[in-house]
Amino acid sequence: MDAARFFGTAIGALAKERPVFGELSGRIVFVVQDTGAWTVRLGDLAQPVVAHAEPDADLVLSFGAETFERFLRGTLNLTQALRDHEVAHDGNLDVLLSFSELLRAPGATP
Repeated sequence: MDAARFFGTAIGALAKERPVFGELSGRIVFVVQDTGAWTVRLGDLAQPVVAHAEPDADLVLSFGAETFERFLRGTLNLTQALRDHEVAHDGNLDVLLSFSELLRAPGATP
């Protein structure tokens, strides 16, 4: 799966399938080097993702293309990547915890 499909299809599907999405709040911009930028609007069932960086986002995460591929495959330890500055961030990381609720498989423990 590539970034465009992840944001254009997968996040929207998760928003519809997982009731928790409507209970979340916050906006996260994902910037993927040489690929694009997307804003995930937690709690916005009408438009959960837009294909640009919204300036009022709570958090901006910036990935290199290879690092984002690892994120999509589930092989990136995001906490470590943030600590090691492999993923740059600006803003409230607590919003990322909310986003992780959406990505967590139903029934999985944190």
